[in-house]
Amino acid sequence: MRLFDGLLACTAMALDPEFVALLRCPKCRGALLQNKSPQGFACTVCALFYAVDDDLPNFLVEEAQAWPLASGGASL
Repeated sequence: MRLFDGLLACTAMALDPEFVALLRCPKCRGALLQNKSPQGFACTVCALFYAVDDDLPNFLVEEAQAWPLASGGASL
């Protein structure tokens, strides 16, 4: 799918592993693990999940979900 004169839409968020290692939970500053399905980041300390919607991570603590997700979609 093409967007904006030649820019291609990404189907999956591709982040440098070194960059992901720098990310921290906005609530407790714990380490985050990138999750593939459902797409997002899980905190290893406070067990919150921050979803990625439309290739944009949502790091709002108020919208985070308890991890592991009740739907059983844990695949770190």
